[in-house]
Amino acid sequence: MSRIMGLARSPIVRWGFLIAALGLAAWAVLRDWDSIQSALVGIGWPLAVAATSLSFLYVLASMESWRSVLADIHAKLPWRDSAEIFLTSQLGKYIPGGVWNVVAGAELAKDRGISRARAAGTLAMTMLVSVLVGGALAGVGAAFAPHTLPGWVRLFGLATPVCLALLAPPLLTRALHLGLRLLRRPDTDLAFSGAGIARAAGWSLVAWLLAGAQVWLIGIGLGLPATLGTFTVAAGGFAGAWLVGLAALFMPAGIGARELVLIPVFSGLLDQAEVLVLVLLSRVLFTVADVTLAGVPLLWRRRKVQHSSS
Repeated sequence: MSRIMGLARSPIVRWGFLIAALGLAAWAVLRDWDSIQSALVGIGWPLAVAATSLSFLYVLASMESWRSVLADIHAKLPWRDSAEIFLTSQLGKYIPGGVWNVVAGAELAKDRGISRARAAGTLAMTMLVSVLVGGALAGVGAAFAPHTLPGWVRLFGLATPVCLALLAPPLLTRALHLGLRLLRRPDTDLAFSGAGIARAAGWSLVAWLLAGAQVWLIGIGLGLPATLGTFTVAAGGFAGAWLVGLAALFMPAGIGARELVLIPVFSGLLDQAEVLVLVLLSRVLFTVADVTLAGVPLLWRRRKVQHSSS
């Protein structure tokens, strides 16, 4: 990890990261372009626009969770600086390895006066909070799992109280410091308050619900009944699928792993072919949101250069 962080300081590596991330993200969209067009037409443009909007809001809510963690360690940044760091770093999800978004975020934060260790620590803490909130939501979804699934699936409902208990700041802080030591990163004096973790968890829950709503709307366009129960299954199922994708470190943004979870989750509610379309379109819309929002800071910088040279 230290070697990776060292390489990331090179301007050549930074540009290489950006080009590689954009290329892999574009590949994820273009390789299935015909299927994507058919899916958009199939669900109807009103639902497609609504689902796309939710994808953008999901990314922004995730950013607010990180900003809550930053504020908790008294490292507040202007919203625009936070956006430049977080939105650009999210492209790292599309590079296999599972660490590049943290590496990119730490380097960009260093340019704005926050040490790499503290920035990496806050990004890792945000990820921990997201994993636990997502795990709790997946547990709720398991409790409402379709009857076509084995009964033991509902046992995953026990994940909800366990994940909520693990959100205790002392436990999270210990987990963070242990992770830093395992990665051979410089340890920090980071300590988090209950109020700060609660704010981060609140924004994380908002993000998860927005993502679940995106999946749900696409599902409705494909024939999923529009009920509270199916929304719960969609939100919990997506959270579980995302966590499985996170564990698949060598698959860019969890490509392929989500299908393994969502196909059985929606069995009995949608045909397998419809679930594949749902997963494909959902992933593409999140990719479009990531790439588009990452482009905003680039436009800001370009305008700043043009303004300073005029």
